Amino acid sequence: GGAVIRRVAAGTFDVRDYVVDRVTRIFLPLIPAVLLTAAVGGIIYGHEQSLLEIGSNIVGLNGIATRTIEGNAPLWSLAYEIWFYVFAGSLACLVAVKQRAWVSILLLAAATVSFACLDARYLLFWCTGAAAILFNGQRAATFLAALGLPLILLGTIGLQLSSESKTFSQHLLVSRPALEAIVCWGFSISIPAIVTASSWFSSGLLQKISRFLSDRSYSIYLFHYPLLWALGTTFSKSSSLNLASISQLAAKGAIVLAGCMLLHFVFEANTVRVRQALKRRLGIGRKYS
Repeated sequence: GGAVIRRVAAGTFDVRDYVVDRVTRIFLPLIPAVLLTAAVGGIIYGHEQSLLEIGSNIVGLNGIATRTIEGNAPLWSLAYEIWFYVFAGSLACLVAVKQRAWVSILLLAAATVSFACLDARYLLFWCTGAAAILFNGQRAATFLAALGLPLILLGTIGLQLSSESKTFSQHLLVSRPALEAIVCWGFSISIPAIVTASSWFSSGLLQKISRFLSDRSYSIYLFHYPLLWALGTTFSKSSSLNLASISQLAAKGAIVLAGCMLLHFVFEANTVRVRQALKRRLGIGRKYS
């Protein structure tokens, strides 16, 4: 969102560039993740997945037209991410491109309907985070972090207290939607300080570790659930904490992480190559990160 604002302000926003970068970023790993989930559900657990459900989860209509596919609960957020990008891109086109405005208006209307079916609060949080790019000075970043970080801490504590567990009973002091809003707004206004803090990782071992993990984080997010689901018949859930259960957890985690790394290498790692090929074919050259 912040990158869109920067390019619109600088007069360098290119809609074709934007679409190619967003499409390759989202769908190159997402499509195989949905298909893997459907395969695990069908082959191992005998669950039938309709083509409508599979297709809806691929194009961001889960939670709107169908449910999020069973076996990959984190995909709920991909529907939001896809429609965030549709909203930002169509609004940027309306402001910056000023051609075929009716297309932008239709896409904005579609995004509005989608967020009415999902949860419009998250669009507000996302816009707050995008607007944080306007406060990139050190003093402003420090001031916003001084407000935001305590909100994150208070909201997180409140969410934990409102959740039942084996150890604690539920204590609902404030409604969960309000607590979620506190966490999200706190994080959104802390983004300038978080970006500034990333300079701590700009060299040495920390930089290598952070880059390695960030380059693979999307694949880990998309693939870890179906891989865990596939291992469910081999590794039964333990009801107690002991050396055997800890060893089983470590083995399962290692297998899933290795699987995610392999799938990253096959799909997400080729994003730039596919993106550049599409841009050459379309005759566009700017890179939109």
